[in-house]
Amino acid sequence: MTKKEFDKKVNAICKKHNCKKEKNNTSFKFDSFMGEVYVNIEYSPRIKFCSLFMRFLDSSKFNLDIFKKVVLNGCDNFNTHSFKLNIHNTDVNFVLNELDERIDNLIWLSEKSNLNKVLKNLN
Repeated sequence: MTKKEFDKKVNAICKKHNCKKEKNNTSFKFDSFMGEVYVNIEYSPRIKFCSLFMRFLDSSKFNLDIFKKVVLNGCDNFNTHSFKLNIHNTDVNFVLNELDERIDNLIWLSEKSNLNKVLKNLN
């Protein structure tokens, strides 16, 4: 995949979820039930390596216990000090799918009724 193709796919995901674009093609923000999330995704076609950086910007809205139960579901690559959830992988399509799925899930959970249903089922 070329960098141009990659950027096009990132832009399509961003548009699908009504994310707010930053200055470059691969950075944007969106609102979630845990506050605003900053996303930067980078791809190096030469070495075929992709990095997805996600950071929750407002620690005052962030509830680690709920996040662990609802979003992480056993995943341990979340940095509890910096509020970052990053991925680095050689499978570009995996990273793009993960980006789309994470945004979709966080936005879906932003509806209070959806979050309450999930929390009720976990207890």
